Amino acid sequence: MQRTLLLLLGLGACASLPDSSVDEAFIDGSQNTNFCRTVTVSGTMYYNDLRTNGRFTLRDREPGWYMYVPGVAPGSEPYGTGDNSNYYGLRDAQVDIYEVDRNYNAGAAGCSALTHAGTTTINQDGTYSWTGQVCETCGADDDGGQNASLSIAVKVSLRNCTDSGTRCFSVANPHGAGATNHFDDNWGGSTWTKWADGATDTAPYITAGTNVPLAVDRFEVSTVGQTARAANIFASLVDVTRKVHVQLNVPFGHPEVVTYFPSSSGTVAHSHESGRICVPDGGDGTWIDGREPAHEYGHLLHFWEWGGYGKWVSYSYDSDGDGHIDTASDSDGDGVNDVDVDGDGDLVDETAESTSTREWNNAAFKEGWANFIAGVTFDGTGSPRGCDLRTTTHGATAGTITEDGKHWIDDVQVALCEVWDNTAQTVRRNGIDYRDNSNFTLNEMLDGLGRVWNETDYQSLVTSATQSNPLGTNVLGVCALMGKLYDSDPALPNALAVIGLDCDL
Repeated sequence: MQRTLLLLLGLGACASLPDSSVDEAFIDGSQNTNFCRTVTVSGTMYYNDLRTNGRFTLRDREPGWYMYVPGVAPGSEPYGTGDNSNYYGLRDAQVDIYEVDRNYNAGAAGCSALTHAGTTTINQDGTYSWTGQVCETCGADDDGGQNASLSIAVKVSLRNCTDSGTRCFSVANPHGAGATNHFDDNWGGSTWTKWADGATDTAPYITAGTNVPLAVDRFEVSTVGQTARAANIFASLVDVTRKVHVQLNVPFGHPEVVTYFPSSSGTVAHSHESGRICVPDGGDGTWIDGREPAHEYGHLLHFWEWGGYGKWVSYSYDSDGDGHIDTASDSDGDGVNDVDVDGDGDLVDETAESTSTREWNNAAFKEGWANFIAGVTFDGTGSPRGCDLRTTTHGATAGTITEDGKHWIDDVQVALCEVWDNTAQTVRRNGIDYRDNSNFTLNEMLDGLGRVWNETDYQSLVTSATQSNPLGTNVLGVCALMGKLYDSDPALPNALAVIGLDCDL
């Protein structure tokens, strides 16, 4: 009876995880000593930033490593040499701490290969620290012959869902899965992870004390390999989600956004209405733009405001502006119309069109909005992708004001940046000075998107569009959004006139 009481009291003590560095020991049925101990696990994790566009100041660079400067050609030296090794703290990545049982017979009481102890997040400078209880419950685990020792493993994941609902995103490796029924969101794969050097699942850090200090580590197998490039995709997601949800306070409230890298379907980055992003792998010899995740995240913000719809629009080139799709055909049988985007006689998938083509205003708005979110993300960073430096237009370039700009992706982005930023500009057109005094918040612009969606006719058009039958009319575009914003800013036409766009407000 006394032995049983001792066992129950001991088990209760461990289960309650007392806040003390003193071992709380108990005896299991095999007579081996088990215990709980307060432990502090700390380390540093860097990644090699291979991007040409990014919010680099969000992170501290590893001491002694070159800091990439936007505008300096990064391709002038081979990857992984000289100033192309740019190590920064892997900010916002998830760190999980495990207790490891290694030497035990299968089925031994209280034993498990890995037992999760806690989670923390990597800081701006790449450091992380976690303090909490770790319990040894496997009496058959001898920790290399040291019954008083703990075996600790640390896993770093390209995931962040720890901000109390502020944002939730990750980068996953599809391992070639997801291609079947890809656009029906039949996914496979796992989050990119790396066991910390010196504390892996097969070679854990063994300690009889209370501190687990790990050496400096890097999230890579090689400096430019796929693991390293996955960390760059994560960095871009950190950039856009910190800008949108942390700095600009846009509510998240959605399931985890998963970006699949390398994409197992398609040769260009794309997104799905369900909250999935796919980014292809450009290979070791190509610098990562950094724009793609931010651009595709812009699509998700759009889709979420429209009830999860909005993906399927026609990109067929309307070269003469008559409101009709130019002659197109599905020459390769892939289910996507083919068009001659540059007049050279070669047909390509309409989804591969560039910003230099005149689009249906639905397609121009969809892509212009996504570019706008990338512009918001990189605003003020010195990146030519940022709203502050995105002033080039295609359609609205004449001295007069025209509505043609709503058909051009770049014009749409510039218009959205113009009404969002807080920089007042004056442009003289037709002898009249037009001044931009508009300064909408991103939340107000998203609210305007939601009000556009509440128009029943628009909903029926968008929800009925499919991959094989995309939306190909001119009823929905940037001017529809501007019409909603005009309700609260009568001066909006002047802001649009600065870039030469007339929405007839």
